[in-house]
Amino acid sequence: MGYIDLEGMDDAPVYGQSEGEILPYMRRVGGGSEFRENPEMGKKWFDDQGDVRAAKVRAADVAELITPSVDRALRLNKAYRIIVKNQTFVYGRDATVKPAEKVYEDVPGGAAPLPAERHYDYDLRLDWAQESP
Repeated sequence: MGYIDLEGMDDAPVYGQSEGEILPYMRRVGGGSEFRENPEMGKKWFDDQGDVRAAKVRAADVAELITPSVDRALRLNKAYRIIVKNQTFVYGRDATVKPAEKVYEDVPGGAAPLPAERHYDYDLRLDWAQESP
């Protein structure tokens, strides 16, 4: 028993999809997380117009795709420690280095904030038997 080694691991697609899970995720959210507040991910995986560098993402292993720099990891650990110590989840449970600016302050009642073309059918399970391109 031990940790999964992400180095050298290909990005597996979800069932019903042909490319790895991470690339479509980055395209859909326009960043490396739902908050789109990670400048490292932006600089590394997106061009100046905000488009994903698809070839670069496909060439990377999962470790390279999701592992923060040592400096960012230490800052996130410190932020999360504060969340846990205070047991305050007013802003969610995700540790952020600074308050998120690219999220809705309030979501209007009665309507989804995203247009229908931004709604996706998605199977959460990964298809480990399928090799991603």
